[in-house]
Amino acid sequence: EGIRELSRVSDTVIVIDNNRLTELVPNLPIQDAFKVADEVIAAAVSGITETIMQPSLINLDFADVRAIMSNRGLSLIAVGESKTVNKVDEVVEDTLHNVLLDVDISGAKGALIHITGGPELTLGEANRIGERLTERIDPKATVIWGARIDPSCSNKVEVIAVFTGVYSPYITGSSREDSCTEYEKGKSTNKLGLLSV
Repeated sequence: EGIRELSRVSDTVIVIDNNRLTELVPNLPIQDAFKVADEVIAAAVSGITETIMQPSLINLDFADVRAIMSNRGLSLIAVGESKTVNKVDEVVEDTLHNVLLDVDISGAKGALIHITGGPELTLGEANRIGERLTERIDPKATVIWGARIDPSCSNKVEVIAVFTGVYSPYITGSSREDSCTEYEKGKSTNKLGLLSV
């Protein structure tokens, strides 16, 4: 109920399902498992901020973040990395496996993808990562991605992805249609200037 109310008055709400931690890090002590979630959020914010603030191979700016996050409802963060020769396929698989909310991303309305790699990362590889991560989401979704070269990431690629406008009956407690209708009501109110977001 709290998440539904928050979604009505926020552009986007990123939810972390603690139950997913038991699948992703089942053998960690409880305190350490919750630190994993904190680290993912910190890495996402840091990664996106660095892409905006620092010169990048492909820059993101605040307008890009706003385009993906504004009026998008429920969102999720996914992270992944690869150090192998087959880094494109592996980092995509790792990212899609390491989502902190158990939802189907096929209906996502937006995606913000941040890719960091070493000097050997090519534009083609970065492009393929973005394409592979978004091939299952809504074909009309807004997708924006940025890539940054970090010399300390030699032979490694890291991805942070935020998928917005996703649906989860476990979180909203309603059907996708009901959830969208409720969210559209909130959006209309926001457009009328009755909410300050």
